[in-house]
Amino acid sequence: MSGVIRGLMDGMAEESYAVFQKKLVFTSLPVEGIRIPRLRALVARCSPEERRQFMDSCAFTSFEEVLVYGFCAGRIRQPDALKKELDFLLPRFDNWAHVDCVTASLSAIGKNRDYFLDAYGGLTSHEGEFYRRFLAVMLMDFYMDNDFVGTVADLYKKIRRGSYYADMAVAWGLSVMLVKFPGVALPLIENGSFSEFVTKKTISKALESRRTSDEIKDKLRKLRKTL
Repeated sequence: MSGVIRGLMDGMAEESYAVFQKKLVFTSLPVEGIRIPRLRALVARCSPEERRQFMDSCAFTSFEEVLVYGFCAGRIRQPDALKKELDFLLPRFDNWAHVDCVTASLSAIGKNRDYFLDAYGGLTSHEGEFYRRFLAVMLMDFYMDNDFVGTVADLYKKIRRGSYYADMAVAWGLSVMLVKFPGVALPLIENGSFSEFVTKKTISKALESRRTSDEIKDKLRKLRKTL
């Protein structure tokens, strides 16, 4: 595969970083060892034509190529066009970093929230673990506000349980909800709306967060003793 972006990537690989990254990210793809901020910056400074050329020729032969494709997709502002790219990309996510890093870059979702909620809200029962993680992270990144918090809570309750990375994403989202909307999140956790694993991980994340209020932390510590 040729092209400006792929050519620039070839000079960014760090063998020592690849070794480090493989310990953090369990992927079936080869890891080149390119730092993610450098990949983001590379995509940002390339032209739309160069990004399109990369996407059209991408063979997804490394962990980084999936990320770069996602970062290129994140520059798309038209919702139908972005959805087309996401539908193509989602089956290629095979680790938490693909999901988390790419989803955070999809700013068009935040400007077309009803559209993307209709498009991906049904992933709650998808058999693919990283499809469900994508939904959980998307909700956390773009829907955690007054207008959608009730919807987020309902969808989190519906997300199919039993897969580590999807469950961890739900716990992450709930810990954020405990900061922003404790009156919504705490009753869900107290009422046993989630599995014991998700509940314990949510409590751990919330207790570790400096943003969680002392009052909520006290209640969570008491709840943890009952589990």
